[in-house]
Amino acid sequence: MSILPFGWHIGPIALDDSGPLGLLLAFAVFVFVIKREFNKRGGDGEKLVDALFWMAAVWVFTPRLLSFVYAPAESFAHPILTLVNGEVPYGGGLGLAFAVLTGVWWQRKYKFRLWEAGDAVAKSFIWGFAVYALCYAEAGVQSALPWAVEHGENTYHPLNLYQAALALLILALRRSGYLSLGLLGGGLLLLSLLQVHPYTQFGLAAVQWLWLLLVAAGFLNMREKAA
Repeated sequence: MSILPFGWHIGPIALDDSGPLGLLLAFAVFVFVIKREFNKRGGDGEKLVDALFWMAAVWVFTPRLLSFVYAPAESFAHPILTLVNGEVPYGGGLGLAFAVLTGVWWQRKYKFRLWEAGDAVAKSFIWGFAVYALCYAEAGVQSALPWAVEHGENTYHPLNLYQAALALLILALRRSGYLSLGLLGGGLLLLSLLQVHPYTQFGLAAVQWLWLLLVAAGFLNMREKAA
């Protein structure tokens, strides 16, 4: 269930259930909040946003650019399609590795205080996630609860609304960014039990491993600060 009016389209893109507008709004909120949060911690929000922008660009475009090396004939025959959908084996991991190296370079250039920067990123991520979850539609397993959403002949848990409520509740607690991130990861992991996961690795779906990573990142960084 999305909060956006049903039937909104830009060309073939349905804005009320596919999330493009949600991503745009979430990004705008993320940028606004991270500038404010990092400035409150004594940093330069503009420079941190610049660093994150380049890290994201490197992560996204590394596998696409590597496609021109991995499969040059096909890639150069369809360059635009390659830049949009290009992929290579382990491309996501390579993109992440290069993105981290980009972040290290920016940190050395601007001398960010890493704990404060990470705490600001964590808090801003939760704000952006809350906005995104309100704008896209994701159903869980079937449910007969009064607030279940109808799809076809059945009704389902409005999973995205649960996720948004969780994020907003965590923000209302006004905890540190890292603690909030850990709580979000734990809550999303529990909510993922309301989904069907046909593909798993070592017993968990890919998204569940992601939520576990958020839990670890949040609580391990809290312990480091306390030490």
